[in-house]
Amino acid sequence: MLGQGPEYSLGYFVSNFLEIKDNCISACRLKHFLQKCYGSATGRRRKS
Repeated sequence: MLGQGPEYSLGYFVSNFLEIKDNCISACRLKHFLQKCYGSATGRRRKS
């Protein structure tokens, strides 16, 4: 790790953080969508 300044580490961290944030947002949307679909499907089954 010698020879690499803090700028490199910070840039790496920031890009990683943004990527993780985007992945979390996508995962949350997918989870919400699946819960909605699953909820309506199980709701219909329970009613019938």
